[in-house]
Amino acid sequence: MVEFLLASGPQVGAMSAREIAQAVGTSDATVIRTARSLGFAGFRDLRRFVASQSTEVPIEERLRKSLDAVEDPDAELRANIERQGGALMTMIERIPESEFREANQIIERAPYVWWSGVGPSAFLAGYGAFLFRRLGKDSGALTHAGFDGADELLSVKSGHAIIVLAYGRLHRHVRVLLERAEEVGSEVIFVTDSVSLSAEWRISVRLLSGRGRQGMFASHATTIVLIEALALSMAANQPSQAQASVEQLNTLRGKIAGRPLSVDP
Repeated sequence: MVEFLLASGPQVGAMSAREIAQAVGTSDATVIRTARSLGFAGFRDLRRFVASQSTEVPIEERLRKSLDAVEDPDAELRANIERQGGALMTMIERIPESEFREANQIIERAPYVWWSGVGPSAFLAGYGAFLFRRLGKDSGALTHAGFDGADELLSVKSGHAIIVLAYGRLHRHVRVLLERAEEVGSEVIFVTDSVSLSAEWRISVRLLSGRGRQGMFASHATTIVLIEALALSMAANQPSQAQASVEQLNTLRGKIAGRPLSVDP
């Protein structure tokens, strides 16, 4: 077990106990016992520790490895679906229901929800804010890492919730955002694949959502599933507000079209 952990390195951070047991040829219970014998409270703590030791692999190397792994370009759709299915099952283990519930509670009591992400994650942040607004929750996106990001941070106020999408390592703009959140009294939901935060960073809850296979070209499929789950959970907690928002959406659409409309949200 220990030899496998040492050889696999950060890859273990994205694996379930069952996947490791199958790779080693042992049982789930042995994996859990090994984690405890190494001084961790359980397997989840071991996995988080290993994931936090990861370093970012250059994007060109990740792409090369991903392309080398494609056996048949015409069969890649099926292969990717199978990979994503495994990643989603792993995410179920990595995000306990208690942590997801805590995130929902933060969102429910916040008058405004910010989604933060840069690069490809900027599109995910925009999508999250879009879904929340459509379902009746005031929401916006923080998508700049440079000086424009400072202007965005002026809008972060006391009582707001911030959903931070941060992967690989703790970048400077994320540090500034966390400092701003603590300064004004905003609660933070930290969505990451492996970033481990020290005690100095006060976040309310951390949700582990992977980005595909370790060291390979990034995939955001699991994060999209998480975003949509948070949006639907938010709407389920405030159904009247969500329903009223969707009805208003259809009314506005009808005005734009010049005739009554009843369309799917």
